[in-house]
Amino acid sequence: MDLSYSWERLYRAVRSAIWSDRPLQQRLLDCYLELHTLDYEGRLPRHLRSRFKEMIDTWTREPGTTSGEWSVRATLEKMGDDEARRWLDELLKLYTSVVESKASAEAYLRKRRIRDEQNAANLTRLQTEQWKATEVFNEIYQLLEDLAPVWYSEELRKRAKKALLLLGRDPAIPIARHR
Repeated sequence: MDLSYSWERLYRAVRSAIWSDRPLQQRLLDCYLELHTLDYEGRLPRHLRSRFKEMIDTWTREPGTTSGEWSVRATLEKMGDDEARRWLDELLKLYTSVVESKASAEAYLRKRRIRDEQNAANLTRLQTEQWKATEVFNEIYQLLEDLAPVWYSEELRKRAKKALLLLGRDPAIPIARHR
């Protein structure tokens, strides 16, 4: 889950609350305007979703008194300063949790990318080593075929051919064609 959008929305809300000199309830309204479009189900970690939903639900629990008034404005106008401070504190905690989750996810992705790069380098190294070992084995096979020592039985010859085929080499092709 990419938390960049959630981080940005919460950052804007927290920043506007900190830098504003307006009453606390108006600061919460500004925060609401930054956050109400945030799709918390798809943009927040699971462990933060219920806190976010509770916050938005609490800020909008009162119906608007006139047809044009928002429920959030009606709710926040009735809210006392202590409760508003608690919600601003909760907003900061929520932001901090998203920052921590984002940093954790980014660290995980960095570690995973490094591990993938190391695995790719190890695979390349192993493939190179296998190729070198196959070349040596192919040279030995060709020597045995050329020299045909007495102890080199048909059974050993079949095993060596089978091993070369498993390594991706055709024993019928001379060494010079593989280089």
